[in-house]
Amino acid sequence: MAQRASISAAWYTWLEQGRGGNPSADVLDRIARALMLTEVEREHVFLLGLGHPPEVRYRGGDPITPRLQCLLEALPHRPAIVRTATWDVVAWNRAASVVLTDYGSLPPEQRNILRMIFSDSRIRAAQLDWESVARFVVSAFRIDAARAGADAEVAPLVDELCRSNRRDSRLRRLTQTRPR
Repeated sequence: MAQRASISAAWYTWLEQGRGGNPSADVLDRIARALMLTEVEREHVFLLGLGHPPEVRYRGGDPITPRLQCLLEALPHRPAIVRTATWDVVAWNRAASVVLTDYGSLPPEQRNILRMIFSDSRIRAAQLDWESVARFVVSAFRIDAARAGADAEVAPLVDELCRSNRRDSRLRRLTQTRPR
């Protein structure tokens, strides 16, 4: 196990015995990976070893597998999309292209749900209660970005939307400090 975690066997033994001192977050992370722990198990190890959960770091989405694309296409009458934690649409089926928008005709950087909701007047006009929808969307986006540790990744998008929608107070909430 020590070899898989790239630490000395002696130190790994000491850590197991509780006499190795305080390991760094990097060491705990390597041990968690070597043990193939789930995110919940990894968090538990950090709480035990450091007294706090691991820092959340955004990891970009994995590529869409042919199997997942097949699943999307198996829903011919139901619009379905796959999005990242930063709300970038990375896969869709034909029904989504017909009912929602033709994602294939958009450049990849324009396939962001938040950008589309606040930039496309047709989407705004289609909402019966735009105020409630906008409040919900901003809250949900903030939660998803924070959970994924993607604050730095979404900052340029948030800045762009705040500049282009200066009168929309809901967007200002996107830039408010998140509780830690």
